[in-house]
Amino acid sequence: MIQSVFSLSRAAYLILKKGDLTTIINIIIAGWNAGGLELALMEHSKAGVHALTRALAKDLADMGLEVNAVSPVPLTRLSY
Repeated sequence: MIQSVFSLSRAAYLILKKGDLTTIINIIIAGWNAGGLELALMEHSKAGVHALTRALAKDLADMGLEVNAVSPVPLTRLSY
């Protein structure tokens, strides 16, 4: 998981530094820190994506590029 996010971010960087676009957006599943043995592998990979996003944001900020992450959450009437 983390290798694919890194590879795509690197490819996006090569394109973004040449043009007018300035943002890389990673998607992190909601509840990545929920805990539980069943979710251990998913939690570790998503935490890695979170850490990579933060590191890229700091490293690429000097070049005028932004790196963000979104964590979409489905909302229903029962969510409130």
